[in-house]
Amino acid sequence: MNNKTLPIYKKIAEELLKDIKSGSLAGGERLPTEYELAETFQVSRLTIRKAIDYLIARNVLIKQKNHGTYVVEQSKIQSGAMGLAGFSESIRNLGMTPTTKLIEMNEIYLPEQDIVERLQLEKNESVIYIKRVRYANDEPLVIENLHIPKKFLGDINSIDFENDSIFEVIEKQILIGYSQQEVSAELVSRTSSELLEIEHRSPILLVNTTTYSVQGGPILIDNSYYRSDKYIFKNILQRNQ
Repeated sequence: MNNKTLPIYKKIAEELLKDIKSGSLAGGERLPTEYELAETFQVSRLTIRKAIDYLIARNVLIKQKNHGTYVVEQSKIQSGAMGLAGFSESIRNLGMTPTTKLIEMNEIYLPEQDIVERLQLEKNESVIYIKRVRYANDEPLVIENLHIPKKFLGDINSIDFENDSIFEVIEKQILIGYSQQEVSAELVSRTSSELLEIEHRSPILLVNTTTYSVQGGPILIDNSYYRSDKYIFKNILQRNQ
């Protein structure tokens, strides 16, 4: 999004986030008061309060009654803290550099029945299988196993699977709406441990995701392995709306 189109409170939130990422505001450090921030940014205290609330909602800041607002110490990457976002987008938002290594990519003409049903494939419809390792600051964090109907990827030969965002590629064909996830724990296999550079049989998170279009049709299956020493999953559970 172009920064010029952002509301003022979001621009301020971005500036505060930059300070946090750069270390100018460290984890556990108390934020300047609303009055001080209003003076710094030359805006009203109401605008500052909205910027702070925006960052609190994203678990970047925490407010302690009668003590002020503090920077949350982030020991692990929080998947889901910024809503539905691709890996690269999430990692960049945390001030790190994402990279990708393509392990395998091929077209499957006769997908397994489970894939056919979950993606609601038509007869003789093929899917593209993609296996990638995702890195942040050159450290391997995730092994992705994706199944995507070929029709949602356009011209396969024009896609750089190590540098292009899969979400962005898909959204040239159809808009992404939401995802459903199942998270379970298991012990990492020897092959996966080598890719993630962790000990064999270390605990790992298996995240089984189906992503849907805004119309509610399935468009992507992602069975990924996340390092449990680097990731936590954040969800918002609502009772009444």
